[in-house]
Parts: sequence; structure tokens; C-alpha cells
Amino acid sequence: MGAGLKQVRDGLLWPFQVAVAMAEPEIEAWHVAGFEPRDDEERRRLKEVREALSFDPRTQSHRLTSHPNDARTDAKRLLEALCGTDQERRETCLDDRAALRRRGAMNGLSLFLREIEDCIVPLFLARR
Repeated sequence: MGAGLKQVRDGLLWPFQVAVAMAEPEIEAWHVAGFEPRDDEERRRLKEVREALSFDPRTQSHRLTSHPNDARTDAKRLLEALCGTDQERRETCLDDRAALRRRGAMNGLSLFLREIEDCIVPLFLARR
């Protein structure tokens, strides 16, 4: 988390809990990190992407970029290569929190999930 964001979150009195998210390089990298192929077509797409990059974008999503959009490492372009434009399919990439924690150590996702668990989830547990 950026020092400025942490300073704002921790230095002000908020009437609610605040969890900070800072995707590196951008939110699509989080989706790529959670992508698991469901069928042969998706396995083929992942193989093509891995070969083009010479690394697995799921385990090294922090190496993706946010621009230019035609760069082979562009997170938006890679997410589309893996999932197409199917928004529901993209959302399922965020379902496996254990995988996201493992793969999100360097892209901001693990920290964000910990923020949610530490700051937000206790609010719901306290209301029981």
C-alpha cells in the first residue's frame, strides 16, 4: 500500500472502516492472477500467452503493464486473451481466494485481501 494512502486511512477519523486497494499494475492483473483454465480452449489460450511472454502471467502478474495497450505484457490485453469479453468469466477469476493470496504477493492483492479480513470482515462477525 502506498505511504500516502496509508497516511490518509490511518491519520483521519472515519465513521466507517476503510480498506485500501492498490492493484499493481492495475486491477486486471488481479483477474489474470486468478485465472484457471476450465476447458481445452482456455488451456490452449493460457499456453499461447505463456509462450508469448516467456513466463506465467498468473504467478507473475506483477510483471504485467498498464500501458501501452498493445504491449504483449498489457494486463487488459492479456485478460481479454484469456477470458474474452465475458464479464462473468472474468469475475470467476476472483473466486479462489487461496490461489489469489498465493499469486498476489507482489501485485497488491494479498495485502488487499488481508485488509478486508482484518478491517471489514470483523464488522460483520460482530453483528451476529
